[in-house]
Amino acid sequence: MPDPKPRPPAELPSATVILCSRNGADRLEPAFASIEAAAEGLPQIDVVLVDSASEDGSRARFEAYRDRAPRRVAIRAAERPGLGRARNLGIRAALGEWLFFLDDDGRYAPDYFARFVRLLRRGEPFDFGGGEIWPAEEGLDPRVATLRLRRTEYARPGAMFAAGWLQGANLFFHRRVFEVAGPFNPHLGAGGPFAFEDVEMCSRASAHGFQAVRARGLTVLHDHGRRAGSEAAERTVESYDLGRGAYKAHLLANGRLDGLHLFAQDPKGPKGRARRRRELLGAARYLEAAADAPEIYRATPYPPAEDAEQSAIRKDGCGFPD
Repeated sequence: MPDPKPRPPAELPSATVILCSRNGADRLEPAFASIEAAAEGLPQIDVVLVDSASEDGSRARFEAYRDRAPRRVAIRAAERPGLGRARNLGIRAALGEWLFFLDDDGRYAPDYFARFVRLLRRGEPFDFGGGEIWPAEEGLDPRVATLRLRRTEYARPGAMFAAGWLQGANLFFHRRVFEVAGPFNPHLGAGGPFAFEDVEMCSRASAHGFQAVRARGLTVLHDHGRRAGSEAAERTVESYDLGRGAYKAHLLANGRLDGLHLFAQDPKGPKGRARRRRELLGAARYLEAAADAPEIYRATPYPPAEDAEQSAIRKDGCGFPD
C-alpha cells in the first residue's frame, strides 16, 4: 500500500512530460510550443519523446525540438506501435517525481503547471489524476475526448473507474504509482487491438490503494481534427463503445467483480441500445483475444477486491466534491 502522504511542496517538484506519437509529425510543433509555454521558468521539468514506430518525419521533429529546448529532452523509439508500450518506454526514461502524459495532438494551457502547483498546495492528498480536455477550436466534435468539469473531485481509493472519468489526453501520476501498481499494460492502447490503456491503468492504481483527482481548470486543448458530425467523428465515438465493452470484460477477466456496477447502466432509446450492442461486441472480441493470448490480462495483475461495496463508483460522479 502507498506510504503516508507527505506535506505538499511550496512549488512544483521535479516532473517529466511524456509525449508519445505515431505518425504525428504535422501535429508536434504546437504540442512542443505548449510544453515550453507552460513550463517557462521551471527547469525541473524534463521531456521524454517516444516515437511509436512512426513512418513519417516525426524523428526529425523530435531531434529539432531536443536541440533547441532549454531543458533535458530524451528521445526513445518503439519497434512496434501501441500506446501502452510507448508510454512505458517514456516512464523508464523519465527523471521526474511526477509524470505527465500528453498526446501529440494535445496542447497544455499556459497556466497548466501553475495550476498543478496550486492543486498540490490545497493539501488534499492524491497520487494520480487528470484535468479538463477542451476542443482546440470551434467545429471539432465535442464527443471526441472532451472533458469539462464543474468542480474538482477526488475518487475513493479502490474504485473501478467508468471509462471517460479520466482520459489519456490529460493524465499525471506520481512515480510511486508505477513502482507499486506496475506500468501501463503493454498489450493495450492506440495502435493495438484495444485502446483502453488509460482507464485500465487508473483503475489498477486505484485498486492498489492510490487516490485519484480530476482537477477543474487543469486544461489540455485537444486538436483531434474530427469535425462535428463527420464520418470520422462517428467512427471514433463507435470505437469508444467497443473499447468500453472490452474494458469491462478486462476487469471481470481479472476477477474485479466490483466492476460489475459498470454494466448496470440502463441504455435508453435506440442510440443507447446501439451503444450497448457495441459494448457487448467489444467485450466478446476482448474475451476471444484473451483466450488466445492470456498475457493481455495477466500482464499487469490487480490485487484482490477486499470490499466491493466500498469500491463501487456512484453514478452521479464517483468522487468527492471540493
